Amino acid sequence: MPIATVGEALASLRANHPSLLDDLNRGDRAFWVGSGVSFDQVPGLGELLHRVLEFLRANIDAAATDDMHRDALDRIIEEHLPSELATFRADPCAWPIPTDLSELETSYSEVLGTEVGDRPQDYLLWDAVDVRQTYGSPDINPGPDHQLIAFLIHEGVLTDIVTTNWDGLLEKAVEESAPAGNPPPLAVVMSSESFRTARGRCTLYKAHGCAVLAREDEANRQYLVAQTTDIAKWLNAAIYAPMVERLRTLARTRRSLMLGLSVQDYNLLSQIAGASEDLPWHWDPRDPAYLFAELVIKTSQRNVLQVAYDNYTEHRVPICGNSATGMYSGLLLGASVVHVVTEKMRLGISYAPAFAGSAAVVDGLGAGVTRLETGIVEDASGNLGRLVELIRAGISSMTNRYFDPTSTLGDDEYAPFYGQPLGLGVDDHFKRSGLPELSVALGLLGLGVERHHWTMAVGTGTAVESGVIELTSGHLSRKPSKVVLTRDWTATNALTASDLWTSDPGDILVIQATGDHEIRYARGVSGGIGSGRTAKHDRRQIWLTDLESHAGDIDALMDAFRAEVSV
Repeated sequence: MPIATVGEALASLRANHPSLLDDLNRGDRAFWVGSGVSFDQVPGLGELLHRVLEFLRANIDAAATDDMHRDALDRIIEEHLPSELATFRADPCAWPIPTDLSELETSYSEVLGTEVGDRPQDYLLWDAVDVRQTYGSPDINPGPDHQLIAFLIHEGVLTDIVTTNWDGLLEKAVEESAPAGNPPPLAVVMSSESFRTARGRCTLYKAHGCAVLAREDEANRQYLVAQTTDIAKWLNAAIYAPMVERLRTLARTRRSLMLGLSVQDYNLLSQIAGASEDLPWHWDPRDPAYLFAELVIKTSQRNVLQVAYDNYTEHRVPICGNSATGMYSGLLLGASVVHVVTEKMRLGISYAPAFAGSAAVVDGLGAGVTRLETGIVEDASGNLGRLVELIRAGISSMTNRYFDPTSTLGDDEYAPFYGQPLGLGVDDHFKRSGLPELSVALGLLGLGVERHHWTMAVGTGTAVESGVIELTSGHLSRKPSKVVLTRDWTATNALTASDLWTSDPGDILVIQATGDHEIRYARGVSGGIGSGRTAKHDRRQIWLTDLESHAGDIDALMDAFRAEVSV
C-alpha cells in the first residue's frame, strides 16, 4: 500500500531511513529542491510547454509567406511531435495543441532554446512563458512543502538548499514565517556579488536563476537557465563560476536529500560526477549519501547514483532499491518537521535535572511526547495544510505563549521550539531556558492521554486559542479545561493581564514550569488565582516544582500530576 498519511510517512522513515532523521536532527543534510515541490503553485513543465506552443501559434501571421513564429513552431513539431506535423502544416493557425505533452518534457530545454527570427535567444522564456509573471509574481503564495522547509530552517536543522526553481516561494515562506524583529534567516545567492554579501543561517542557492529577482532587475535575466545552451554555458561561464564551485563542494562533502528533483539537467549531474571524482561516496546502506523523495528511482536519478558511488556496480540493486524513500516530498517534509520538533522535546526531558534522575521516568515522559506526536499526525492524516496549521498555530504558538502569554504570533509566523541543531547536544542556554521543564509538562500531559485520564488538543485559533491546550476528562459530566503552560512567574503574571484570563467563560489551568508558589509579585497571581485583573471564572495554578518529590517513579509522578490537574 502506498504511504498516504504523515503518520505512515514518519513510521516508514523511522523504520527504513533512520539515518536521514538523525542527519536532520544534526543539520547534516543538504536539500536539493526541484519543480515537484512547487507543483501545485506554479505551472509544471507540461503547462509551460503548452504556453510556448500556444504563444507561437497565436503570433503566426497567416498572411505572411515567411513568418518567424510559424517557422519556429514548425521546427519544434517536426523534431519533437512528428505525428502532428501534417495536421499543423495543413492549417497552422488552427492546429489543435495536444493535451498530453509528456513526450516533450524531457526536451523542454531544447524547445525553449528554439530560435525565433531575430528575437533574443531567451525570447520564448521571457515572452512566451513570461517567466517574470508566471513564476515571479508576488501574488503566488507558498504551499505546504515550502512552509515545512521554512519550519526546518527556523528550527536550525537546515543550512544549505540548492534549487533549480525559478519561483521565489521558498524565500517567501521563510520571510513570512520569520518572527518580527529577528535577523533574516535565509541568504539567497545567485550572482557573484551575492556570494560575498548574502548572510543567513541557511543559504539558498538559486542554481538556475530567479524570476523574482529578474522581475525586480532585468540585469538578473542573464542568470535564468532554461535552454540547452544555457545548461552547457553554466559549466564554464564566469558569471556562474561561484555557483558551480559551491555546488560541487556540497555534492562532495554533504549527504543530500533530493525533493521533487528529477536531475535531468546535465549541469547538475556533471557537478555530482565531478565531486565524485574528487571525493567519491562509498555506499553504506545504513546512511546513504543520496536519498530521493520518490516512490521508485527514475532513470535520471539512477544516473546520479551511478556517478556518485565508487562501488555502484557491485551494489547496484540495493542502491537503487533503497535510495527512494517511498514517498513524495510533502509527506517526507511533514514527517521530518514532526520528528525534529518532538525529538527536541524528548531531549529536553533528559536535561530537566529534577525529573531526569530515573531512566524509567525519562522513558515514561518520552512516551507522553510520543502520544502528543501521535495526536498531531492523526489529526493531520494526509492533509499537509492541516499539519502546517497544527505545527505553526498549535505547537509553535504554545512555545511562544510559554515565554510570553500576552504575545501572539502573526498569521504565518513560526516560533521554533529550539532554533539549533542537535549535533553536539544542547547548549547552556537551552538548559536554563525552561525548555526542559516545558518538555516535562508536555510529557506528563501526553502520558495522561496515553493512560486514558483525559484527552487533549492544542488549539490553533478556531475553537480554541492558538497554543492553548484543551484538556477533557474521561468523565462525560465534566467540561473541558483550558491549559496554559508558562515558564515562570513573569509569564504567569503576564497571563493574568490578558483577555483570555479575565474574559474566557470556562476553566483555565496554569501549569508553571519553573519557580514555586511561595514567590509573590505585587501584581499577578496570588495563591494561584489572578489578582492583576479580576477573573470571573474558575482559575487554578499548579507548579512542576511541587512534583519533584515524586520524580523517582513514573507512576507516582503521574498520580501526583493527575491529582494536581484534577480535570
